[in-house]
Amino acid sequence: MYNENNLGWISAKNSILKLKDLCNENDISLIILFVPDFHDLSEKNPLTNLYLKITEQFNIMGIPIINSYESLSNEFKFNSLESWVSKDDAHPNSRAHSIIANDTYNFLIHTNLHF
Repeated sequence: MYNENNLGWISAKNSILKLKDLCNENDISLIILFVPDFHDLSEKNPLTNLYLKITEQFNIMGIPIINSYESLSNEFKFNSLESWVSKDDAHPNSRAHSIIANDTYNFLIHTNLHF
């Protein structure tokens, strides 16, 4: 799906670049908040390379990205379920949201973006 020649991947990147252009034309800061899949936050997560590829693509496009995977993994790598809303719902709970919010706050206070 994320092969460089995949039409869906190409379309997604083109749409993001159009959004970037629209934001630039209207003097709007564009920042990406990347939130990983919560099923596996361990060091052996098979999606880690994909997360790196996505982050790399935003860097190539010149779009700042907040990637919360490392912070979430540091907290929940031994038991991803502790980050879930409930045992059958892998959406982030309040602890996970606090980590994401902290990453966002730290990013914003350490950048020179204008809002």
